[in-house]
Amino acid sequence: MMHMKKKILSDTDNNLIIEKSAKVDNNVVVSQVFKKSEGPTIINDDCLVGANSILYSGVEIGQGATVKPGSLVDCDVPPYAIYTGNPGQIIGYNINSDHSEGVIEHKLNYIKNSSGIISICTTGEDAPFEFKRTFTLFEIEQNVTRGNHAHYECHQFLTCHNGYVDLFCDDGKNRSIIRLNNLSNSVHVLPGTWIGLFNFQKKSVVNVHTSHAYDEADYIRDYKTYINYKNSKKFKIVKD
Repeated sequence: MMHMKKKILSDTDNNLIIEKSAKVDNNVVVSQVFKKSEGPTIINDDCLVGANSILYSGVEIGQGATVKPGSLVDCDVPPYAIYTGNPGQIIGYNINSDHSEGVIEHKLNYIKNSSGIISICTTGEDAPFEFKRTFTLFEIEQNVTRGNHAHYECHQFLTCHNGYVDLFCDDGKNRSIIRLNNLSNSVHVLPGTWIGLFNFQKKSVVNVHTSHAYDEADYIRDYKTYINYKNSKKFKIVKD
């Protein structure tokens, strides 16, 4: 395994950005035949791209991500994600802890009887903030990820009402995974916490309550911007 001096087969090497700490194995091709976008192909810090992989032109491999050998990468790979296959999909994330700051698990409150199941979530009680917006994720394909961002001010409260889904949590130092199970647990995600939802079980239904109305300016979608923010004086720890 070598660093960026390893030759990558590409029609336009000047449209390829490889950070110094990235590792690229033999016979990786950046294909100009397949284009994800018109921008450069970017392989960020601490990435590992396995042998005989093909990257669409214009994709970005996020910091710390792993592309398994022989993969076809036709979309951006989120930071620390593990990507494999042809067609490829995210099968996990590179974690370093069993807990991340900024995520608090809560027991799911529900009533089950002969007539069915009622799931209960009361603002200020089950979720420790007032809801301003609620949205539901369902019929999500198993190879799709959602999230892969953080918020400056917005709190989130996530519950999986059917099936399960895995939640990747990153506080800037500790990276962990929590499984949201039907009738098991909810998770309160505090501001300043990077999350990604993946491994949606078929027919899973996920509700997300938020403390703020939608505001694109509150999203942190670039991981380097996120790390810089967490290391800055602007970041303030929010307590439950």
